[in-house]
Order: sequence, then C-alpha cells, then structure tokens
Amino acid sequence: MDAVGMRTIGGLLSDVSGNRSQAEAFFKREVQSLAEKVAKTAKPKLVDISLDVFGFSRGAAQARVFCNWLTALMDGDRLCGVRTRIRFLGIFDTVASVGIPDSVGGDGHFAWATPAALRVSSDVQCVHYIAMHENRASFPLDSLRGPDGNLPGNHKQYALPGMHSDVGGGYLPGTQGRGPSGQHDDMLSQIPLELMYNAARDAQVPLDRTQAKEGKYDPFNVHPDLRRAHAAFMQATPASATTAQWLMPYLAWRYQVRQVFATQLSWVARARDGAPKDVEDLAGANQTLLADIAALEGLTDEEIQRYENAARMSPTLYGGLAVGKAIRRATLADEAGDVLAFLKSHPVLATPENPENLTPQAYLFANYVHDSYAGFRPLDQPLAWAGCIDPVPRSWEIQGYLRYRRVYQGTGKPVTKAPPTERELIEAAQREQEALMQSMQNSVDLNKLFNAGW
Repeated sequence: MDAVGMRTIGGLLSDVSGNRSQAEAFFKREVQSLAEKVAKTAKPKLVDISLDVFGFSRGAAQARVFCNWLTALMDGDRLCGVRTRIRFLGIFDTVASVGIPDSVGGDGHFAWATPAALRVSSDVQCVHYIAMHENRASFPLDSLRGPDGNLPGNHKQYALPGMHSDVGGGYLPGTQGRGPSGQHDDMLSQIPLELMYNAARDAQVPLDRTQAKEGKYDPFNVHPDLRRAHAAFMQATPASATTAQWLMPYLAWRYQVRQVFATQLSWVARARDGAPKDVEDLAGANQTLLADIAALEGLTDEEIQRYENAARMSPTLYGGLAVGKAIRRATLADEAGDVLAFLKSHPVLATPENPENLTPQAYLFANYVHDSYAGFRPLDQPLAWAGCIDPVPRSWEIQGYLRYRRVYQGTGKPVTKAPPTERELIEAAQREQEALMQSMQNSVDLNKLFNAGW
C-alpha cells in the first residue's frame, strides 16, 4: 500500500465521511498507466468493452454507484484508451441503508451511498423493479426518479407485487408456506427474474437461460399457476400509482383477515409441515398488528372491564397497562392513524369466512406474497445479549405494519405520499382532461369535430 500511496485511513474506498479524493486520485493514475500500456500493445487489440451490471437491495445501490464511479474515470467514451460503454443496468428494489438506517433516525445514505452517488446517468439504459408491498422502516426505497419526480431518459421503473425479496433475491421454496406447489418455480420472485432476463436480452445482453439448466432443473421456470395468479392480480391493479396506493390493498387485506390470519389461511398448514418457526413468527407479528390497532382505537369494553378489575386489586398495575397502550401508540409512525382509517374504508378484498379466494389480490397475498415484517426481527440478537429470554412481541421493528414506505428521489429527504383523497382524485382527473382538451385545441378545431359528430 505504501507503493501506491494508500497507507491512510479509508484505503481504496473512502474515509469514514465518504470523501473519495484519495481513491479517485489513485484510480486516475492507474487508468492513465493502463492506457499507456494498451496503446503500446498491438495484439491482441482491444476494440471495445461492454459492461452489464445487475444488483438487488444494497447490491442495487452498489451497482448504481459503481456505474457512476466508472463513468467518472472515463475520458469521453474511453476507459484506459478503449471505447467503453455501460450497456445495461438491471436492478431490483434499491435499498441503500448504509450507515445509520432510516429505522433508527438516519437515512441510510452514509459514506459511499450518498444521494448524489446513487443518481444514475440518463445515458445508461436502466431497468428497475420495485416492490409494491414492502414497507419496513429499515428498507426505504431509492427510486430512479429525480427530485422533480421525473424519470431520466433511458430509465424504466416498474412496480411488481410482493415484498423486497419477492421482487429480488427470492425466498427458499416453502418459506412461510408460500407457493402452493412447494417448488422453486412457484416462488413469486420467478416473475421479476423472468422480466429482467427479457429486458436484458432486449438490450442485447448475451444471456442464455439454457446454460443455467441442470438436467430437468430450470432456475428460470415459472409455474403456470403462479403465472395465472400474477396476471389476474396485475389485471386488477392500476398501472400507475404512488407507492402508498400500491401498498394499501395488501394492508387492507391484512386488516380484513386479521382475526383468522394465523389460523384459517392455507399457508398455515403448509408452513406447519415445513417451517414451524415461520408459523411462530407470522402469528407473533400478526399479534403485533392487532395490538397496534387496539392501541390506536383505544380501549375496548372488554379491556376496560379487565383493567378496572385489575385496578381494584392493584392501582399500580392499572396505571401500567394504560401507560403501555400510550407507549405503543408513541412508537408507531406518524401516519399510523390515517393508514388505519384508510384500511377501514377500503373496498372488501376478503372476509374472515373467505380470506383468500374472494379476489385476485387476496389469492396472491395469501399464497405467494411473503410477510417480510414477520420474518425480520432485528432486535432478537441484541435482546438475547441483554439476557431477555422471550423478546416477543417487540423484537420486530417498532413501527409495525401501519406505515407508508419511505421513498428517496435523489435527495436525502424521504418522500411519503399518502393515497389521494376522493377530492384530489377528481381534481387530478379534471386537470388531465383540461390538458388533453388544450393539446387537442392546439392542433384541431374542436367545434368542427364535435359538429361533425365525432
């Protein structure tokens, strides 16, 4: 390291504040040195270099930053004297969460993952698949959209059903009892995998899925039942919406089946046979949802009676129970009450008597979409270190289910968009109609068209 002048804090990456000046200086020297060597080499002759970059979650954040850092080292379209291009960038549900995460007061854009470093150049052909139904506090989304809310040229961003790992990475077959067949091709993540493969092929990326086969095993295969369930769901879902709008049907379904979620859905039997720990996690997380709803709604008549009885025996206990509800409310997201009110008014997707077959949404949620909140217990280990034998029910993220997913759009300030009110929807439709009429007025005489009976 002494020979290349890197014997200082941070090495080739950066110092702890994200300052990359020494790394940039090192790489620029090396690029220049390689360019001189390439220029002196007649054979083999490097004609051009095409790079295809893929990533999921924090790997997607790394892929975005890598493309920017590489581009910064290029001289026009040349890298080390060779014509170079980033042909395709394919990413799944970007979550930076570098340094102090969003869930504990940070924004996850520490060191190398600054908002500026995550912005993808409009020159790069990029496809980004994001998760409709993820909303954990520790997994905010870094959208491709800029601060103005617009997508740069050459960028496409699509929302797909499921949680963070339903869209990228995937779960093992049988996890949480999802995937009725129990096979890998019945996992929801097979759909985004297939879509990304096709998008990459369209961009001339030389992928060949036949080379991934091992005997009869095809890692790209999609079960026909999953394909039908996914198609039915997408048919019932608006093509354009905010992240909050896409999220609400899942939370509404969870609210509508909350009393039978851990007992009467088909996943319970499948998980009990293959993954009993999943049953415990899912049931426990559902109890957290019930408790959060109760905390927001206040005390029920039954609870009031129970607490009054307890108060007669121990005033201290009564006060503790009341304070416990207040503390639970205080840990929820600011919008929790609004989310709950929205869920109560949401159209019926399922009932306790028919929790998973009433609508396409209910069927997909019950059989294919995992519960990422239930499977993510970040406080288990710290609580175990502290000597807590049973950390339930607060070993999960404290904000629970009743929140919107935070979205970053090129800055360090998250965007939280609630579903629009009925009035806002009407006003938006009126604006769109006025714009349409104005564009038509600019090109044709509307009176003549209407008079002609068009």
